[in-house]
Amino acid sequence: MAQINIRVTDEQKALINKLAKENEKSISAYIIDKICIESVYQNDSKRIDETKKDDEGLILLLMKQLEQKDMQIEQLHKIIYNKDTKLLEYDSKKSWWQFWK
Repeated sequence: MAQINIRVTDEQKALINKLAKENEKSISAYIIDKICIESVYQNDSKRIDETKKDDEGLILLLMKQLEQKDMQIEQLHKIIYNKDTKLLEYDSKKSWWQFWK
């Protein structure tokens, strides 16, 4: 097992001792947990932020597509309405002998 030595002031040492005792850990275990956990949290928060950005971009893209589809549906409704109107006009202009056609 490797050993790492760090220089701290007496106040910092006292604070580290106090925090380790409050967490019921040895000084080494407390420092290792803090370092490892903090790095994991930082990596996780970076990934979460990146995922949020990706999701926001995807949401905007899908909203634009949805707006385009709504416009296309509206245009199709207008086309169908116009065709139905023309068909009704054509049918109403038929003479009585063209009724069966």
